[in-house]
Amino acid sequence: MCVVDPPKFARARKDLEAALKGYRRLNALALGVITDGGLLVTCSCSQQVDAEAFERVLAGAAQDARRRLQILEVRGLRRPPAAARVPRGRYLKCVFARVTDD
Repeated sequence: MCVVDPPKFARARKDLEAALKGYRRLNALALGVITDGGLLVTCSCSQQVDAEAFERVLAGAAQDARRRLQILEVRGLRRPPAAARVPRGRYLKCVFARVTDD
């Protein structure tokens, strides 16, 4: 198992492109050290990076590392029902994935 939990990469909208590249590179490196059948737990706390973009980054990282990812679970911050309309409250993302050889 490898856990990737970096600090916030995108503090503002202008940082988004660099943040996505950083997440991709970091996760590709992590994928390179996980044995076949191992687990990747990877997180993002960048509000600018939504869950869909983060999953696309992981797909790209898997391609770069020539590994296959099976997403097992996606989690985020638990919040009270009243906060459901506030997208910025969903900044925490955590993906659990099985890693296999390509």
